[in-house]
Amino acid sequence: MSNNLYWPVYMNLERELNELSSLIHIDDKQLEVYSIRIAELLIRTVVEIESISKELYFQNGGLEPKKGYLKFDTDCLNLLESKWLLSQKEVLVSGLNFHFENDENKTLTPFLEANIYGKCNWKTAYQAVKHNRNRDLEKGNLMHLIRAMAALYVLNLYYKDTEYKRIHPDLKDSYGSFGSMLFSVTIHNQRVSYSSDKPYLKNENFDKCVYLLNTSEETIKEMDSIEKKIDKEVANRLPNRILEFRDAHPEASEEVSQQVANSECAKIRSQVRNEHVHSYKRILTRAKYELILNKNQY
Repeated sequence: MSNNLYWPVYMNLERELNELSSLIHIDDKQLEVYSIRIAELLIRTVVEIESISKELYFQNGGLEPKKGYLKFDTDCLNLLESKWLLSQKEVLVSGLNFHFENDENKTLTPFLEANIYGKCNWKTAYQAVKHNRNRDLEKGNLMHLIRAMAALYVLNLYYKDTEYKRIHPDLKDSYGSFGSMLFSVTIHNQRVSYSSDKPYLKNENFDKCVYLLNTSEETIKEMDSIEKKIDKEVANRLPNRILEFRDAHPEASEEVSQQVANSECAKIRSQVRNEHVHSYKRILTRAKYELILNKNQY
């Protein structure tokens, strides 16, 4: 985004939460700590979620409702859920001043049921402290703030829609913060395809990942170029092998001839691939990779 008005606001919110973490030892026992300051940050965070989710909604084909007003959760987040499976996306709390031991507090799914009216704890807390602060101030606590902030973080990543080029592929089980000092997301990177004809190879954690490691278009083109050469050489050599077989076995049926042709084709392809092994290695040595957002495009 050339004119991103959301990321600077998000970074300010992060900075303020990080300052709180210097005053409060934030661990599993402290998540119910609440205050006017925390409630204020929660309200500001969800106001940002409302705004950025509506912009993403229209960018991704959303239409103005025929009746009533546009709702950030049941309209906007619901559309984004259908496209990107936001409810499955995981965020890791990785800030140095966050000392969680329970997995449910270290690894968050902040959009779980966020597209459903009356569901999702940070949404209901936001509505409570916004409309009746005196009665519901305790809902303006660290747990709800951190989860709302994690949701805003993910929406900002999708809004920025940044692709990272020339990434080293050795990123197994790694994470990226992508500018955040509080959160990280998992990078899907276990299996990489080098051909435009092959689908993206998914792991079991694919839907949880916000970013995907992918082979660059430049590298795929180089690989495809070698594959075309191999196809051409196989096509040139195969007819002679078939003719040799038919000359030696004129009694062979068409079915047998076809089976032999398939077998010879596989042998020739294997032989030609071996002849090009150095070309493969040369491309892999200088191969380029990229990180792209997981938009369910594969």
